[in-house]
Amino acid sequence: MVKPVNGDKGKAAISPLHQITAEAAKLQKIQEDLKRIASEKDSVLSVFGIWAGLIAFIAIEFNFLKTLYSWQEFVGFSLVLSALIFGFSATLEILIRLGKNQEITKAHKFLCGIITLLLVGGFSIAYFGNEHSREKKIDEFAATKFEKGCALIVKSCEQKIDSKVDSIVNSFDKRLEKLDLEIKQIRSDHNAST
Repeated sequence: MVKPVNGDKGKAAISPLHQITAEAAKLQKIQEDLKRIASEKDSVLSVFGIWAGLIAFIAIEFNFLKTLYSWQEFVGFSLVLSALIFGFSATLEILIRLGKNQEITKAHKFLCGIITLLLVGGFSIAYFGNEHSREKKIDEFAATKFEKGCALIVKSCEQKIDSKVDSIVNSFDKRLEKLDLEIKQIRSDHNAST
């Protein structure tokens, strides 16, 4: 039973131990609330990082990758963009952990390894896919068209030259025949007069 202190009637006396315990419980509750708020803040930052990464990924995919024409380049740069997004999220998470003086776990190191593999694999696939790029196909097509065009021009010129040569030869042959006739007529007139 609690005894009244200093003649306070009806009020129970609170011992100093109960006061300290109550204050410690209040402080512990405040610390838990602060930890919860910090955790929610970190969670909001992580969610924002993932959201920003996804938006950037979608925007880049639609604007940049539509210019690629070989599937190797498309897959390679998709892997690179995925690695960059994972890297962005992992960097945010690591910075949050470092801000709290927490250790970086093996899972974070494993994620960094996966990100590195995605980057290397993506660049490798894109590099080897570059051999079949659209520009090279266009250049080959243009070279083929140029060669065919040159061949057509040469053939057309040969036909024109042949027709000109034929017309010159024909006109020369006609003149020779005409001269032969004139020479024969002159000879026959000369033989008839002698």
